[in-house]
Amino acid sequence: SKGVVTGVKAPLKKSQMDFCEGCTEGKMHQMPCQARKQMATSEPLQLIHTDVVGPWPTESLGGSRYFVTFIDDYSRCCKVYFIRNKSEVFSKFKEFESLVTNEKQTSIKALRSDCGGEYVSKKFEDYLKSKGIRHEKSVPHKPQQNGVAERMNRTLVESARTMLHFAKLPEFLWAEAVATAAYLRNRTISRSFHQSVTPFERWYQEKPFVGHLRVFGSASYVHIPKQFRSKLDKKASKMVLVGYSTCSKGYRYRLYDPKKRSIFVRKDVVFNEADLGIRPQDNSTRVTCEVDVRLVPEAEDSGEQPAPPSAVEANTRQGAPENTGQSEVEPAAVGTEE
Repeated sequence: SKGVVTGVKAPLKKSQMDFCEGCTEGKMHQMPCQARKQMATSEPLQLIHTDVVGPWPTESLGGSRYFVTFIDDYSRCCKVYFIRNKSEVFSKFKEFESLVTNEKQTSIKALRSDCGGEYVSKKFEDYLKSKGIRHEKSVPHKPQQNGVAERMNRTLVESARTMLHFAKLPEFLWAEAVATAAYLRNRTISRSFHQSVTPFERWYQEKPFVGHLRVFGSASYVHIPKQFRSKLDKKASKMVLVGYSTCSKGYRYRLYDPKKRSIFVRKDVVFNEADLGIRPQDNSTRVTCEVDVRLVPEAEDSGEQPAPPSAVEANTRQGAPENTGQSEVEPAAVGTEE
C-alpha cells in the first residue's frame, strides 16, 4: 500500500495467478493484424483477391444491385462485374477465370475471399477443388485478412460517390461511375509497388495511354450518322460522358442519353468539359407549339372567333431525340482487358 491508503492491516502481495478469467472476459479486444512488408507473389494469377459490395439502395440502369471485384495480387489490376444477386458470383468467377487464364496462359493458384455464402457454397468449393485452386478464407468478422479487396472496394465506392456528386448525375448511374473508377484505378500508380508503375503496365507489360480521358459527366456532342438524319437536321446529339468501353477496338466512350435513358458507345464525340451534369431541359420531352400571330386575323366586334391556323401556319417542334443507333444498358466489365 506504501501509505497511500489507510485501514489496510497487512501489506498487499502480488497475485500469483497466471490467468484471470474475469479480466479476459471484461477486457478482451481484437488482436492486431500483422502488416505484410512485401508482396507475396512474383507473377500474375498466383493469388486473386475478391469481395462483393452491396446491395445498393438504387438499382443501376441495367438493374444491378451488387458488384464483385477480382484483383490480381501481383499487378493489382482490378476487374469489376455487376450482378443482380449474390448467387451470380460463381458464374462471374468462371467468366473471369476463362478470360485471364487465356490471356496469361497459366492457371489461378489461389483465391482469397471472406466466408460469405456466395463463396463457401458446395458448388463453388467443388469447382475450386476440380481446378486445383486453393481457397483462402478470412476468419469471420475479420475483414482485415481480406484487406486488398476491402481497400479496393472502398476506393471504388468513394470514387464513384465523388464523381456522381461532382457531376450532379442521378444515383442510378452508380454502376457507370464504379466502372469508370476501376478503369482509372488500373491506369494510376499504386503505392503497393516500390517503383512508379501502374497495374495496367504490370499486367500487360506496356504503359497505358491516357490521352483520351475526359472529365466524368461532361457534356458530349455525338455525331449522328447521315442515315439517321435529313439534310436540315442537326448533325450532333447532346449526351453525357459516363465511362469508357473496354469491349471495343481502340478507345470508345460510354455516353448517357437522358432523353432515352440509355447508354451508347461512340467514338466521334466532341466534349465541353466546362458543362457538367444533366440540365432539366435535357430530360424534357414536352411538345411545344409556336404560332405566328401575324397569320391569325383579329376577331371582329361581333364576337366571331378567328379560324384556327393551318398546319403550314403552325411551326411545331417536338423534343423527341434523334435515332443514333442501338443502346447498351449494362456497363461492360472493366479491368484487365482493353
